[in-house]
Amino acid sequence: MISVEEKLSNFSSKVLDKANDKRSAMIDEFKKAQEIYTEEKELEFLEQAYEKIQNNLLLLEKAQKEKQSKLQNDYRVQLLKTRQGIFDDVFSHVESKLKSFMVDGAYVDWLKASIKAACADAGDGEKIVFINRSDEKLLKPLTDELSLNIQISDEDIMGGSKVFNKNRNIISDHSISMQLELQKAEFVKNSGLNINLL
Repeated sequence: MISVEEKLSNFSSKVLDKANDKRSAMIDEFKKAQEIYTEEKELEFLEQAYEKIQNNLLLLEKAQKEKQSKLQNDYRVQLLKTRQGIFDDVFSHVESKLKSFMVDGAYVDWLKASIKAACADAGDGEKIVFINRSDEKLLKPLTDELSLNIQISDEDIMGGSKVFNKNRNIISDHSISMQLELQKAEFVKNSGLNINLL
């Protein structure tokens, strides 16, 4: 027969074994919970780090685009200034040549031809011919020779003529200023100085 002491020792051993098993199970459970918590926290930190990286990349991309846009705008401004300088130089020279032509004897014949062409373009009807104020000394001789109603223009047309047909309510513009404006547009178009701003 088993003594009480043996029974107690046996019982004690079983209780201790169960307690050890329970303790081991609790430790395993704690380790698993700790691993899950650690993984969740790592994932949370990784997501936060990823978001920060993405936000910083977006900020960097935006800054680069703004810098590139500013550089493009600066380039366009410089290009426009250069184009305007070339344009001004060319047409300053043209205007100088035109002024020389206007004091030359050939200008009077050209002006008469301009008036006749403008009158022809204006068509039949009552016409008023306008010439530039700088041609005022030619007003009487032109009026007498061409038998037309010739007046001094209120605007600076540089030279040449404008004809207003009262009956048809149209203007035929053969002024130097109009021809110069047309040449400026053609010059920009054909010279390769056209700038696409988009």
